[in-house]
Amino acid sequence: MEKKNPEPIKKIIDVLLENLKDQKILKEDIVRKVWEKAVGVKALKHTKVASLKSGRLVVEVDESAWIYQLTLKKSEILKKINKHLKDVDIKEIQFRISNLS
Repeated sequence: MEKKNPEPIKKIIDVLLENLKDQKILKEDIVRKVWEKAVGVKALKHTKVASLKSGRLVVEVDESAWIYQLTLKKSEILKKINKHLKDVDIKEIQFRISNLS
């Protein structure tokens, strides 16, 4: 029987990291789609999901007036988002001003 050389640990780690990266991108894509459903078309034009990390969803908003409106609806939006997500539990939404173009 021929003895196989073990795979170098670096190669194994690289494959694992690539798989984790793919999963993170997939989760963020799902969150973006759920965000669209949760806030509606009008608000969607003024917002962009920036990141998701440790249960915190960061959303960029183009005007402070929209931050105010979204903040008033934050708990409602959070419930809608978590209702549609199975593997991700978002505990907080953070809004920040940004140029969305």
